Amino acid sequence: MEKVVWNPKFPKRVGTYWFYGYRYGKMFGDQENEKELRLVKVRKGSGCMVYIAENSFMFESEVEEPLFTKAILPELPKD
Repeated sequence: MEKVVWNPKFPKRVGTYWFYGYRYGKMFGDQENEKELRLVKVRKGSGCMVYIAENSFMFESEVEEPLFTKAILPELPKD
């Protein structure tokens, strides 16, 4: 089994990645949020990369302590 390597930088290549971190920042008012695990699709936009987590855009400015790793997805069944 291949070792999983987590990277704190947003991916710059198209693909599907796992995100682990504070999705909407570490704090909400005076309460600390919990870290979240999300599947993120990375697509090429017009001059930028687009990050989509569970059908919502994800922006670098709204997350804290991000970690990403390439998602290994299973082969889909043949029709």
